[in-house]
Amino acid sequence: VRVDRNDHVLIVDRTNERIQIFDTEGNFQEEWTHLGSGNDIYIDGDDVIYYAESRKRISILNLDGSVITQWGEEGTGPGQIVDAPHGIWVDSRGDIYMCEVPFTKNRITKYERVSE
Repeated sequence: VRVDRNDHVLIVDRTNERIQIFDTEGNFQEEWTHLGSGNDIYIDGDDVIYYAESRKRISILNLDGSVITQWGEEGTGPGQIVDAPHGIWVDSRGDIYMCEVPFTKNRITKYERVSE
């Protein structure tokens, strides 16, 4: 559960593969069903949403739910995803930290922001 700057409450509904959005009074506003089953959501100071999807994918969205970018590739190499991402966080430099909770061992991956 996260609250954006517009006081929209975003709730990850993993079982039904959606994000539900409510106002702070609990009134349903909308739902996003164009994403996979999720485990965590993070909103940074620039109103960018980071979404850790169970199906080995990370999605980055704007506040209206439009996809900015997505990635995910199964594997054990750098940047690849072994199992379901269960947590996501972004630091002050814009680097993304994603944790996985696989059946064999836990793992944290850091995706560093690169300036162009």
